[in-house]
Amino acid sequence: MSAPVVLAPPRRLTLEEFLAYGEPDRRYELVRGIPVEMPAPSKRHQAIVTALLTRFNWVIAERDLPYTATVLGVQTETDTVRIPDIVVCHKAVGDPRTPEAADGVVRLALAAAVLVVEVTSTNWRDDYEAKRTEYGRRGIGEYVIVDTRQDRVVVCRRPVVGEGRYAEVLTYGSGEVMSLEALGGVAIAVDGVLGGETADEVARAEVERLAAERSARLDAEARAAAEHQAKLDAETRAAAERQAKLDAEARIQAAEARAETERQAKLDAEARAEAERQARAVERQARLDAEARAETERQARAQLEAELARLRAQRLGSSDLPPES
Repeated sequence: MSAPVVLAPPRRLTLEEFLAYGEPDRRYELVRGIPVEMPAPSKRHQAIVTALLTRFNWVIAERDLPYTATVLGVQTETDTVRIPDIVVCHKAVGDPRTPEAADGVVRLALAAAVLVVEVTSTNWRDDYEAKRTEYGRRGIGEYVIVDTRQDRVVVCRRPVVGEGRYAEVLTYGSGEVMSLEALGGVAIAVDGVLGGETADEVARAEVERLAAERSARLDAEARAAAEHQAKLDAETRAAAERQAKLDAEARIQAAEARAETERQAKLDAEARAEAERQARAVERQARLDAEARAETERQARAQLEAELARLRAQRLGSSDLPPES
């Protein structure tokens, strides 16, 4: 900001009196009850603020954060209201349609602001000293100073409320990338901020980045789908090979079963043939036994007949002898 113009009202103003003070087309800060008119910012100043506002709100929307980036007054003390170039605060407080934001000031009682940005120039001492102390005491999580005088960005974090200071102060220069925790750790190139990139350039870069990310995501999904399909094809081939192997084994088993059946049939036929041979042998032996019995009986009859003939002959011979005297 350019050097502020300190006005001298007849007495110190309260917050409510300050809100009704001045003219609509002028901006004032209230510093310990004294209204200070803020001169119109330079074109570079406006370009930096507009670009950061665009980037912040883009990040907030993309990451679905419960904030809004806007321009509001921040009450840092009972009788002090600062107007940072950018305030990132909870949506209910930053939305002008809500009662909390109706008068354009984040009241002291509201712990709503999570990040403030000051683009400094000739009033750099206020930004580095008075405002840093007030924002730290206010408990604002991150305080960013875009220093166009030294072409650097200072990020203050971890407010120590009781001491009005920040425990962590990081300085980023050309070629470096700063990270803002309040916006989910988003990384922002310092050269883009200090180089005066326009809101259109920021929006176009974000659109291109999202398009590139979407293209990369689609490519990754396509590769994943191709890999999945390749895996399915491999599993299908493996299943087909496994089935073919099972079919071959089944055919072999069927052939072995047929061979076993044929072998068993052959054995059965041989057994039947052997049984028939044995039956014939038994019949032949029975026939031989019958013939032997018949021969034995014939011989026995022949012997009997011979014996009978002998006896008859003997009887006849004895009857031819003379009787004894």
